[in-house]
Amino acid sequence: MSLFALENFASNIAVLLSIACFAVVASHREAKDYEISLSFSFFAILTSLGYLGHLQSAAIQTALVFTTKIKYIGLFMQFIVFFMVYGYFKVKIPKWFFISYMSVSLLILVMILNFNFKSIPMPGNPMSWLGFTGRWFFKNYYIQMRRGLVFLRTQNNWGYCLFVATMILYVALLAYLYIHVILHKRILKLRDLTMLFMTLLIPTICFLYERAFLLTTGQESVPIVPWGIIISDCMSIYLVVYRRFYNVNSMASDTFFDRMETPAIVVNDTFRITNINTAVQELFSFVNKDIIGQRAMAVFPDYLIRPFEPLISFGDELTPPGQKNGKSLISDDNLIFVGARTFQPKVRRILNKNQLIALVLSLDDVTLLHNYKITLEDDVSKKTDQIRKMRDQMAFSLAYLAEHHDLSSKGHLTRTAYYTEAIARELLREGMYNDIIDESFIHTISRVAPLHDIGKVYVDEKILNKNGPLTPGERLLMESHTVKGADFLDTALKDCGDSLYSGMAHDIALYHHEWWNGSGYPTRISGTKIPVSSRIMAVADVFDALLSERPYKKAFSMTEAYDIIHYQSGTHFDPAVVTAFEAITPEIKAIIENIASKNATKH
Repeated sequence: MSLFALENFASNIAVLLSIACFAVVASHREAKDYEISLSFSFFAILTSLGYLGHLQSAAIQTALVFTTKIKYIGLFMQFIVFFMVYGYFKVKIPKWFFISYMSVSLLILVMILNFNFKSIPMPGNPMSWLGFTGRWFFKNYYIQMRRGLVFLRTQNNWGYCLFVATMILYVALLAYLYIHVILHKRILKLRDLTMLFMTLLIPTICFLYERAFLLTTGQESVPIVPWGIIISDCMSIYLVVYRRFYNVNSMASDTFFDRMETPAIVVNDTFRITNINTAVQELFSFVNKDIIGQRAMAVFPDYLIRPFEPLISFGDELTPPGQKNGKSLISDDNLIFVGARTFQPKVRRILNKNQLIALVLSLDDVTLLHNYKITLEDDVSKKTDQIRKMRDQMAFSLAYLAEHHDLSSKGHLTRTAYYTEAIARELLREGMYNDIIDESFIHTISRVAPLHDIGKVYVDEKILNKNGPLTPGERLLMESHTVKGADFLDTALKDCGDSLYSGMAHDIALYHHEWWNGSGYPTRISGTKIPVSSRIMAVADVFDALLSERPYKKAFSMTEAYDIIHYQSGTHFDPAVVTAFEAITPEIKAIIENIASKNATKH
């Protein structure tokens, strides 16, 4: 067999194996978008060069020129492999080197494409405008006959030398990378790693051998590049088919995503679904692979999309609603309930150069945590109720001691508690002081009302039960019960944990003897400066005192008591409170009768 026949056979086998190798590698790779892009680029290059060759194939010389371009462009494609390999092994390339290498490569590519153009631009051929670069690669070229075959002979220039230098640099850098990976980043077995690098190096080494042989002997060697390509293709197919040399990271990511227990959906920057895992399909019966490509808002119901919206609108550097210090808080407002299970939405932003390209929407199963939270809240609520009952009982016991200290006020604490609650509720119905009075206010005032005279325990019983008017000194001691009572409650309730309760108890004890016109005691404040709770307490306290018999007076009738209260509206009492009190006269009567009935039953 002649040398030409061997070269022709090797070239044909190399083309067939290259296509087969590409097909095998593509079919075994899991990153489908990469396969599509790589395949399209590969066939686009061949197709473009094919059309270009068709246009230039008017003569044998142009055909030879075109095939020569294809050969050198094919060899030149090694710089793409170089960056792909460095990226695969996660080895960082200095930016200055990347820019320099790309610039030199682009210049070489321009020279290869233009070595057959003259320096004069030709209309209708844009590449001819860069024709002056052609002589940088080959000074000249001519056709030569050898053994009956037509060859394109060239006179090399500095651009060709630069091209050969990049090939040498390619070999050196891959050798350096091979050693670096073995020492620091070995993610493959040594045999597979060595075979991979040999696959990448053999064609280039064969080309450099041909150039070295020509340089030293002045004669062309037997072309061995096609044989080198055959060896590399065989090794590559072996790696993929028998050694299972896949893109492990991509396959692992896809496998983990599909099999993880957390339901997850991937959407692009236009919110179109690009991937869903098995957990989502098992959770929602309407979800299957057919929804890929559709907008998430069109596929998923509002109850599923709405909890994600506040999370999507926030960047990674901000804290979304429902989160504190980077940790999500379990709240019914940001949860998704599916059957008996509870999920908390999470959003992971995928950025490329600080630009959003995708979102991973996931659902963390917080069923156990949510159920525990509900149970804990119930337990805390029960304990809180128990503590409040104990506190109220303690407060009433203290008030009961004060009442027994003042023999003239028997039953006063119970009645005034009912009165204050009824008056406060009427004010709420009438829309008075609605910025202050609510259900919590009403509940609290009925429980702290019995504490209004707690300070009387500090006053001598003789003064409290004196039959006759008090002296000025005795009156001062009597009036001091407001301040002493407030001080006592401040100390007793400072750690109760309920600011409304402790604050209102203080106000009622201190200010329930203040007058609307400012002539009361102990501070002589007036009007709205007197707390609302104290103004309500004042009416209830005086009304019950008027109806009760004391050592220094007889009991007034209910009509007389109402007349006195009405007469002192605007001087002693808040007119709005008096109006509300008068509006519930039937209810006040019912309270009095009910308490009297209970007392009669006890006796």
